[in-house]
Amino acid sequence: MDKIRVLMINGHVSPDHDPAVAPMLRFLLESTDRFDVTMNEDFYGCTLETLNEYDLLFMAGGGRKGEGEMPRGWGSTAEKSLLDFVAGGKGIVLYHGGAMGGRGSEYREEFEKLSGYRYDFEHGGMRKQPKIDFLVKNCEGSHPIMDGCQPEWMTVQDDLFVNTIQLDPDIKVLCEVWDGEEDYDFRKMPKHRVADFIDLDIKSLPQINTWFPVAWVHNYGKGRVFATKIGHGPDTIRRPNFCAIVVRVSEWAATAAPQRLALLQRHHLERLLGFLLPPLSSTKSGLLRMGAGRFFLFQLQKTNCVSSMQQTVPPAMDSSVLRRHRWSAAVTAQAMSCGA
Repeated sequence: MDKIRVLMINGHVSPDHDPAVAPMLRFLLESTDRFDVTMNEDFYGCTLETLNEYDLLFMAGGGRKGEGEMPRGWGSTAEKSLLDFVAGGKGIVLYHGGAMGGRGSEYREEFEKLSGYRYDFEHGGMRKQPKIDFLVKNCEGSHPIMDGCQPEWMTVQDDLFVNTIQLDPDIKVLCEVWDGEEDYDFRKMPKHRVADFIDLDIKSLPQINTWFPVAWVHNYGKGRVFATKIGHGPDTIRRPNFCAIVVRVSEWAATAAPQRLALLQRHHLERLLGFLLPPLSSTKSGLLRMGAGRFFLFQLQKTNCVSSMQQTVPPAMDSSVLRRHRWSAAVTAQAMSCGA
């Protein structure tokens, strides 16, 4: 089976984003042995002739160099080529800030159609939700590629943007997060966010107290689009459910396969764990990494995302094992944070 050729666009990473994200995503995709990823740091002026060498575009960067700046465009040639590439029958992944592409482009309206949602920062439409740790709900039955995923999972240190405007009525939402009044409690939100909401009537905010989409798929022309608003940093990429969704849906976007085929290969798992798990420096780091690694593998197994895992993955190192050590509280918390 030929590998899926991916062009990952990662130029203009702003200081509020971790530059490790794109390499982690590349390593994740290539650990399935289904993807061959080429990195691109400067998409400006790219032509359709170049793009046609690939099966999938992966927009890993949002196009901003500075925090708060408007995204910088790639020029009319590259932007038109990207739109034509997808509309002609190829696939694209709009990752985190990439899902908000088009601002600052002469093709802004088309980029919004490509995404399926309108991100209206300028007129007070979209808002950044104050919570950064949250429960993600997988939408059961939304798409065959989601079969077998766990119903819900946690992530931390991520961004949430709510009150977006849906443009395509045929969007299939894969994952949702709750946007509730309780999230705007000034006593609980990060202190630097209080000023954003201090003068607002929280109960009257548009679309408050609803589940809102954070990952979805739809069609643009003859092509396929996978968009995810979450994935701000390494913490979300370390979540096994997120790993499963990214590799499955990326393959769907590239091939239109009705069911998932991409699986993380066992012979890549050791290197993958070393790449995804956070660095640890202490005399206890060996046991901690072992516990975190086993828990990560256990959660991956539950997503049905790894090849040939029957009876081969050690059981998760649960909290009862870790509590035997006097440093149990910190170890348990950090090990579990690498898991579900």
